[in-house]
Amino acid sequence: MKKRVLILCDSIGKYLDGMKDTVVQSFSGANLGYIKYVIDKEYIYLHEFDSFSHVILHFGNNDIEKHSIEIILCKFRNLIYSVRNRNRDINILISSILPRPVDFVQLGYKVVQINKALIGPRVRDCSDLDRKHYKSGVYKIYPAGGAVYKAYCDMETNGGGWTVRIFHNNKR
Repeated sequence: MKKRVLILCDSIGKYLDGMKDTVVQSFSGANLGYIKYVIDKEYIYLHEFDSFSHVILHFGNNDIEKHSIEIILCKFRNLIYSVRNRNRDINILISSILPRPVDFVQLGYKVVQINKALIGPRVRDCSDLDRKHYKSGVYKIYPAGGAVYKAYCDMETNGGGWTVRIFHNNKR
């Protein structure tokens, strides 16, 4: 499959153009809920959505003042779910929220907390993951003083939190 990128963003995207194999869709004043609605109703490239290998989402700036951190994160999860429903193989990249300079003093703390949550947990091992919110699967592990690696986290067996380190031997 040829790599094609779809950028979905608020009005800042109107300045992006001329990138090879990239389609930009910008929505002036758009918030997370509106974009989810547009994706669910298949208004965005309904005949082409499966042809994209990556989607970059740049939203949240228009939500930051009106909603709590928890609600904004829930809206991001719902948006990701909608994108996955349209194309389960697409790589989803989320841009950090960038507050307007005039709003930074008032909203800076909120922006930092949301961006930290969007990055995801930096866990030393699988026991650091909250068993209520994380399912068994592959996660990046950030051991103290060691190199980052991927591990399978078993979140079900004997209470969960088990780390299974994955090694690949490509030598023949």
